Amino acid sequence: CRFCFNHISMQNIKKKIAETLTKVSAVMLFLIFSFGIFYLISAQNDYLKAAKTVKTVQEDFTDDALDAEDNEEQNSLNIDWNGLKSLNSDVIAWIDIPGTEISYPVLQSKDNNEYLRLDINRRYSKTGSIFTDSRNKIPFADFNTVIHGHNLQSRSIMFSNLKKYRNKAFAEEHKAVYIYLPDGSCLQYTVFAFLKVNINDTFVYSTDISDTCSFLNSVAENNLMNTDTDLSAIRSVITLSTCTNKNPDERFVVLAAIIEN
Repeated sequence: CRFCFNHISMQNIKKKIAETLTKVSAVMLFLIFSFGIFYLISAQNDYLKAAKTVKTVQEDFTDDALDAEDNEEQNSLNIDWNGLKSLNSDVIAWIDIPGTEISYPVLQSKDNNEYLRLDINRRYSKTGSIFTDSRNKIPFADFNTVIHGHNLQSRSIMFSNLKKYRNKAFAEEHKAVYIYLPDGSCLQYTVFAFLKVNINDTFVYSTDISDTCSFLNSVAENNLMNTDTDLSAIRSVITLSTCTNKNPDERFVVLAAIIEN
């Protein structure tokens, strides 16, 4: 009968639609999976290239940058400033935290976007570079010099190791931070604070501080690190900032200070 025929036809149509949807879903899942694998491989290659670039810069422009990791008290890197400046005129310093993998040139641009995805050779890099905030008029002479770097989760390059300062033992063992300047001087800082802040925190990221007491008291109130640092003896600070990789608006911040004796 016509009803039975129509009923059978509808069943066939529904079956074909279901089969088509199943095939389409399978193809989409395959494409998503393939893209995920491609992205992971691409990201790993980017990280490997960045690590190779970093190692090349360390080997070519310092004589013992890698050896400095083994000695908390070492502050005697010999840096080829002429070579670094020839490579990139935006280089303004070198940061070294002995015992960690943080030993990099520090750059400064006219804005805070350029070196988010450019290496020292001004080539695209997912890891970017270490750079001071563009608002710092005189980096390392301003009371608060802000330095940015990426947190690459499973990788240890750039500022990924900053998150380890959550650990009390790690913080105690890696308090010394050295900033080398092109004039041949070396500034020694002592880590005294670890914070988790919002990217729009106008206090921590301020580069023009007139009320230093208020600034340091605010840091002390939010400090996640146990410290007995005499705030009144602090001459200036550097604020090392990196992503938490959990919330796009959150940052881990490590502060280190030059402390007057």
